Amino acid sequence: MQRLAIIFFLIGCLQGYGQRVYTTTNVHSHNDYEQPFPFWAAWRQGFGSIEADVFLEQGSLIVAHERAQVQRKWTLDSLYLQPLQRCIALNKGYVFADTSRRLQVMIDIKSDAVSTLSALVKKLESYPSLTQTPSLRIVISGSRPAYTALASYPAWIRFDGDLQKEYSREQLERIDMLSDNFARYSSWNGKGRMPEQERLRLLAQALDDARLRFLGRPHDRQ
Repeated sequence: MQRLAIIFFLIGCLQGYGQRVYTTTNVHSHNDYEQPFPFWAAWRQGFGSIEADVFLEQGSLIVAHERAQVQRKWTLDSLYLQPLQRCIALNKGYVFADTSRRLQVMIDIKSDAVSTLSALVKKLESYPSLTQTPSLRIVISGSRPAYTALASYPAWIRFDGDLQKEYSREQLERIDMLSDNFARYSSWNGKGRMPEQERLRLLAQALDDARLRFLGRPHDRQ
């Protein structure tokens, strides 16, 4: 069911269209490392999702949006892994003091998928408190390995899928969300209200995709 979260979230937004109540649990800190206080500002506000772009550079995992920024040498360890470790120790095994809260850390891989992800897995293995807590989800986006290889990675590594692709049931078990280019569905820029015709078309598409992925397509790719 987790793999359908983004679809059902979208359906809820479209159906409620202003009637739902949201908290910071629903908020995503895009390119969080560009904030004045990376990680800490979002964590203190109880954000539900934090994103960091990562390059593998000379064996180190460097947080940067573009390769030219790698020279800043902002490491994934110092900006995110060590702070997470401190929070989990402080809260006795949980990211937040409120143990019902969960945090998604989305790591957007900017360099080669296989080598970077291998380095990331090795790095995370040195932080067992992060991989063992039920309050943290680590999701890989950006450059990703072939989806036929997803099951070869540790179970605590999850993936961002492509809504335009079809997956086998086994592959879907490793996918936590499904993403797509919003421009495929609507020209709305987020200001004002979405045009009603586009809202209805988007809702129909979301419902159809949710149904197909929940029930399984008759000829899922292996």
